[in-house]
Amino acid sequence: MSAAQKITEIADLSGKTIAYETGTTSDLLLGYALKTHGMSLADVVPVPMAASSQALAAGTADAAVTYAPYIAPVLAESHAVRVIYTAAESRD
Repeated sequence: MSAAQKITEIADLSGKTIAYETGTTSDLLLGYALKTHGMSLADVVPVPMAASSQALAAGTADAAVTYAPYIAPVLAESHAVRVIYTAAESRD
């Protein structure tokens, strides 16, 4: 999960717009990340979009759930975007 620089952790997502592809692993990862931080989709503003969307880079969302290869150009082109959560952190 990547976000604008002002968002540094999952708790910062409260009330923010989150772009993600519904019905996919992105949807599951977002739900899991929120749940493990005491939150749910009710705490954010969901913006259903394809994983390939450049919503975060375009400034149409505060955060986005995406994956390689889509995130690489965003991170390379914008120093205003950071990764705040990865699937590697969701081990139970």
